[in-house]
Amino acid sequence: MSASVADPQADTRPVPSSVDVVVVGAGFSGMYLLHKLRSLGLSTVVFEAGTDVGGTWYWNRYPGARVDVESLAYSYSFDPDLEQEFQWEERYPTQPEILRYAQHVADRFALRTDIVFRTRVTSAQYDEEARTWKIRTEHGDAVTAQFFVMATGCLSSSKLPEIPGLESFKGSTYHTAHWPHEGVDFTGLRVGLIGTGSSGVQSIPVIAEQAADLTVFQRTPAYSLPARNRPLRPDEVTAMKENYRAFRQAQKESGFGVPVPPATKSALEVPDQERDAAFEQAWESGSLVNLLTTYTDLVVNQEANDTAKAFVHRKIREIVTDAQTAADLCPEYPVGTKRPCLDTNYYETYNRPNVHLVNLQREPLVEVTGQGVRTATTEYEFDVIVYATGFDAMTGSLTNVDIRGKDGISLKEAWTAGPRTYLGIGSAGFPNLFMITGPGTPRCCRTWWCPSSSTSTGCATPSSTCGSRVSPRSSRPRRRRTSGWTTSTSSPRTPSTPRPTPGTWAPTCPASHGSSCPTRAASGSTARSATRSPPRATRASCSASDPRPAQPTPHRTELPLSRRDLIDAECRIPLDALLEVMPGGFNAIPDIVTRRATVEQLLAGMEVPENPNVTTEDRSVPGPDGEPDITVRIYRPADASTSLPGIYYIHGGGMILGNVAGEDAAATLLCDQVGAVVVSVEYRLAPEHPHPAPVEDCYAGLVWMAKNAADLGVDPDRIAVYGGSAGGWLTIATALLARDRGGPALRFMMPIYPMIDDRHETASSQEIVDIGIWDRAGNIEAWQWYLGGKEADQYAAPTRAEDVSGLPPAFIDVGTVDLFRDEDIAFAQRLMQAGVPCELHVHPGSYHAAETFAPDAALSRRIWRLRIDALQRALG
Repeated sequence: MSASVADPQADTRPVPSSVDVVVVGAGFSGMYLLHKLRSLGLSTVVFEAGTDVGGTWYWNRYPGARVDVESLAYSYSFDPDLEQEFQWEERYPTQPEILRYAQHVADRFALRTDIVFRTRVTSAQYDEEARTWKIRTEHGDAVTAQFFVMATGCLSSSKLPEIPGLESFKGSTYHTAHWPHEGVDFTGLRVGLIGTGSSGVQSIPVIAEQAADLTVFQRTPAYSLPARNRPLRPDEVTAMKENYRAFRQAQKESGFGVPVPPATKSALEVPDQERDAAFEQAWESGSLVNLLTTYTDLVVNQEANDTAKAFVHRKIREIVTDAQTAADLCPEYPVGTKRPCLDTNYYETYNRPNVHLVNLQREPLVEVTGQGVRTATTEYEFDVIVYATGFDAMTGSLTNVDIRGKDGISLKEAWTAGPRTYLGIGSAGFPNLFMITGPGTPRCCRTWWCPSSSTSTGCATPSSTCGSRVSPRSSRPRRRRTSGWTTSTSSPRTPSTPRPTPGTWAPTCPASHGSSCPTRAASGSTARSATRSPPRATRASCSASDPRPAQPTPHRTELPLSRRDLIDAECRIPLDALLEVMPGGFNAIPDIVTRRATVEQLLAGMEVPENPNVTTEDRSVPGPDGEPDITVRIYRPADASTSLPGIYYIHGGGMILGNVAGEDAAATLLCDQVGAVVVSVEYRLAPEHPHPAPVEDCYAGLVWMAKNAADLGVDPDRIAVYGGSAGGWLTIATALLARDRGGPALRFMMPIYPMIDDRHETASSQEIVDIGIWDRAGNIEAWQWYLGGKEADQYAAPTRAEDVSGLPPAFIDVGTVDLFRDEDIAFAQRLMQAGVPCELHVHPGSYHAAETFAPDAALSRRIWRLRIDALQRALG
């Protein structure tokens, strides 16, 4: 393999023996992290294998290398002056221009003074007694640090094809990730190129212009869109620089880190001609994301996705003149389930007489020989072989270092069955080890620039505050958290969701550097952690042949008013940490499947201490007439006797998220502290199952509980209904159905910050737009999904009930920084006016579900004491 030339001089600066933080990697994440850690007053040293900053843009110098996110967006946002002073030249800048930007940043903030170049970290050992890391380098340096951050990037450990004979080739070989700094002249040469990921797609047209003959070996074709690159116009640069702050906020709130106008229609509800025109406009726009965001359902409905797939196939056949070559270039997997590429004349290049495509699906690669490459049918002779085969993605750069945590266990050993992380940042057994965009990161769904800086901040935050928040000097993910998160990120999606074919690399993850970005596709055979109830995707799915409601467009009200500064200080700590890792909060996650997995597993990952006083059991019970059975989880006091009170528990999630398992902690607490049998119901979710399916499921579960009270050990005269958020809404709706249908008599109901008004007209609904847990835009979106285009009745939106008399006595609580504040206060007043006893608590400084995200805060403990006391009084 030809080596790249290191031009700057060797680094001879002394390495400190002890620092607060050691960072590995001086790419964009490591550079920002160094700047952030300095601002926190933490001593830091960064080790970098290269001779300068830039990370992937230092190493990846192959022909045609350029970014596929527009330059004015692909830049740091932490310093407004930096945004204004650097002058980008092209819409999609080349590698040299991006490296020049990285060098400019390093110069401007004097970052190189704390970076040790030409130095690889070889090992890191955690000292359990001292609670520190000992990091060693290839040059024999040993540094002790409290915190250890791997900012090595998920796509930095290059990978060669796993075929025999790699060392036998007598000509020159190059890997796109280790390109010679002086470049390569292919003039007059016969070139073989293996791989058609992003680096292959970008380099093939450039190499073809020089080489006498180019043969491309393709295993799996890529979806590639034209970049339509051009020099930037002065007016668009000026406009962006005048509006950078609003644009950065839009980046954080967007699904992919690339703001686009939200779609308003399903691909299946428009005429073919209109849909093709929209796809054509997206194709010509030169954008990585515009095609997939043209319609609401391209990433969640196979039939809708097939329309985009057919369009791209047609474009390829229009461009490529040879029918067989065109067919070989047409991917068979759904659009967007493998990372798409942006190109300049990629498909057109195959019309050149000196370019040939070998389909390795028909003609498998056998070996590299002394003269070239041999397939199952032919031996090809070359002067040069280029490997555009990508990376040992996500894990390679981490496991290549001998990292050993507690009990001397290496990271590679801990991940023998696959990587296990929490939020892609930490891993159980490795305290104070942080990873930037590690395996399982939700940031994989966005352009890397946004996650790298936000995750760097997320790592810096615990580094500076964990002494007061976690333990004396340690931030450590729990095994239960990592297990729950890993299950989420590796679980199969709903049956109707487009998915890649098993065995392919499939990231739905835009890389930002022009190299392939592989993340193993989840298939039906993916191992899932043992759970006590079916995964929510099963209950929330619809068959591929069923019509799917169009995903509505959230109406975003732009208000200058922020309420985050009114949040209780203790409750705000975990919220700020979450938003650093996930800018924009849960509602910024682009598609419903990913949002469900992220939210549910984040909740499931929160600590639920084993409680020997409570036993659990799952049962399948009759659902509504003519509908599927439903699952309930039953929590009993271990010393249960007959005639205990019963609590019918309905989980939250805005009608589109959540499941029983995600609220184990709360249900267990109520069972133990109230001394009641708790029955928690698993109901169907929108948009697959709009109104009235969820409320009918909840009512059916309540009817079953009342009919089987004796078997459950429940006193039928002492049953309360409890639920938070959407669960609070369903608590009231279920009570209304019980009243109107002559159903079970309820002693009490406890709707917690209930989501009950579909009109979004209250002051608090207008004000709460930036908390990040449940804000106005997400609330409007959820209501539209739930109603499915229908008008709301009293069972869909309880505030529309004309008569609320006859409902059971109630307890309602809500925070002052919750968008449901005003509708909940108004509903409590209506109950009291109708003669229904109602206890109302409005908690200053509490946001939506604050007691879940900050369970140890004094405010959260007070909230729980009030609830438990009210249930004990009501149920006797």
